[in-house]
Amino acid sequence: MAISSTGLVTYIYIVYELLFNVRNHATSLGSDIHKAYLFPAALESLIWLIYPIAWGVCEGGNVIAPDSEAVFYGILDIATIICIPALLLFSLRDIDLARLVPSGPRAEVPVEKAAHRNGTNGAGGLDSSEVANPV
Repeated sequence: MAISSTGLVTYIYIVYELLFNVRNHATSLGSDIHKAYLFPAALESLIWLIYPIAWGVCEGGNVIAPDSEAVFYGILDIATIICIPALLLFSLRDIDLARLVPSGPRAEVPVEKAAHRNGTNGAGGLDSSEVANPV
């Protein structure tokens, strides 16, 4: 019971984030970005809602056969993993993607990584012109 309650609370939180907080951010970037975001986000939330129903008629209630269960989950997975991201990319095709890049002081990322400090490339101090020669 605790696992299903935790899953339900998590689902509600994720849908809230997708359909409210992230949608508000998409609206602040422009109406075209909002339109491109809203339908895929709503469709994703709806498909995620079908997964517990699939479990209920498959493993939970043993209503459909195992091969039909595999087809059911396969269709949901294809829709979630392939179709919705493709729909999102298709809807973003006419939008300048530079508008989606965050700007401001929080968006700055340090260029120098720990392995590349002081001219080393993370290989023990050798640079690209030196070759390690084991004897």
